[in-house]
Amino acid sequence: ALMQPIADIIEEGIANGIFRPLQPQMVITSLIGMMNSFVTHRFLIEQGDITPEVVEHTLDLVLHGIQCGKSENDRDNEL
Repeated sequence: ALMQPIADIIEEGIANGIFRPLQPQMVITSLIGMMNSFVTHRFLIEQGDITPEVVEHTLDLVLHGIQCGKSENDRDNEL
């Protein structure tokens, strides 16, 4: 219900060959798990800001984990 717009985006990406054929609900569950980790880190462990480096790493992991083809890191390692 609340996550349906995200599921629709994932399904559209799969249909257009942008994302790998993954189960949208499993992708959403993984995203929620990562967000929970941020909240836990921020409020319970460090009580500090989440660094841009952590945000960038997580976005890279998510986007390249569901994206078809090689990630930027894979292409960089081939050079």
